[in-house]
Amino acid sequence: MNPSFFFLLLIMTGLDAYSARQVVTTLRRLAEKGRTVIMSIHTPRSEIVALFDNVILLSQGSALYSGPTTEASVYFANHGYTVGEFVNLAEFMIDLAAVDTRDGERERVSTARVHHLRQAWTERCMTPEKTNNTVISVEIAEVDILSEPKKVGFQRQVQVLTRRGIKIALRDPLSVAGMAFGAISISFVQGCIFYQLPGSRAGIRSRIGALYSAFGLWNYLILLVEIYRLVPEFRLFDLERAEGSVSVPAFLLSRRMSRLFLEDIPMPLIYSLVFYFMVGFRAEATSFFMFFFIMVLSHYVAIAFATLCVAVFRDFAGASLFANLMHTANSLPGGYFVNADQMPVYTQWLKWIVSIERVTVATMSTDLFCSRLISTFSVPLSSTNSSDMITVLSDKCTIVLVLINLIQSAHSSQVGTSLRVYPCGPKTRSGIQSV
Repeated sequence: MNPSFFFLLLIMTGLDAYSARQVVTTLRRLAEKGRTVIMSIHTPRSEIVALFDNVILLSQGSALYSGPTTEASVYFANHGYTVGEFVNLAEFMIDLAAVDTRDGERERVSTARVHHLRQAWTERCMTPEKTNNTVISVEIAEVDILSEPKKVGFQRQVQVLTRRGIKIALRDPLSVAGMAFGAISISFVQGCIFYQLPGSRAGIRSRIGALYSAFGLWNYLILLVEIYRLVPEFRLFDLERAEGSVSVPAFLLSRRMSRLFLEDIPMPLIYSLVFYFMVGFRAEATSFFMFFFIMVLSHYVAIAFATLCVAVFRDFAGASLFANLMHTANSLPGGYFVNADQMPVYTQWLKWIVSIERVTVATMSTDLFCSRLISTFSVPLSSTNSSDMITVLSDKCTIVLVLINLIQSAHSSQVGTSLRVYPCGPKTRSGIQSV
């Protein structure tokens, strides 16, 4: 938790003078870093009062003064109550606000004093002086609490929520550093496992596995991290939405805008820079940025899954369990753990909607594996496998991958099958023709 507001009630009760000063000094440092601290106190030391920016003096539920601490003595002196030279300002103000009930005369005098100060402050609030100092108004005018609150516009919601999200992120640098460390460590480990894969058939199979594991692990990492952060944020969102101050689109849009240049772009970029070149994919700007773009899309898919999980369950235990189930279901139908053709007919269509399979196929269909060929070729296939991979090196040593599913007739015979591969590239399609 890293709150922006602190509401503290009598936090110095039971503390000695030194400990109380240390507590308030710590709160002062937090206030100087941009946080707002509101606290109630009784009879503090004069050194503690000097640490406050503003002070509010209350008596019987009404304000007698509200404004800068340094101007309090001047204000009361203007109304006939002068602070002594060696008198604690806080104790002096408490004496002014107290009603003495020991006898009738003291009660009458103290009540008249409190009434006079209350009237004087109310008049000042109704006709505030033109000054550069900030005055906290407590009782300015009557407010109709039964009237419907004014709704905040969508643009204003996005602006306020985005600024708040940026402040929260900047005040929690360890979270951003942890994300960066996770991106570097996971991409480095995967890069070591799939380091500089060759262009052979086995190497290309490993490249497919590298892509699948890259998108799968990054998707899972973002999924859990986002759920962990969304659970407390949704509690605040529910309260603000109940008050009519925040809408769902504004909340979702502002979260991504506040993290666009802190996480959504830098983290996939770090992951891509480490993993892409360690594996040995094509060292071309077009191929790399296509990989990076698909990685960003996978990043946002994981965030969307996490938002759905938290929206359904609202607690970390239920949302994380549901997320693991969804991630498992998202991983299996792609055909990398189980051959998609061997799955039941009524489940084979799932591979067309799961995100991990889609981003992997999208990456393989780019210039990452496929570039233009010069010629057509023929090759005999073994009848012992139901599928095979053919790799061809062009004059520029560009790896081209064709995944071949043999028909039953080719599988049952010992006769070679002649295959024709057409040029493949960003503007052409690859094809297989059985001769």
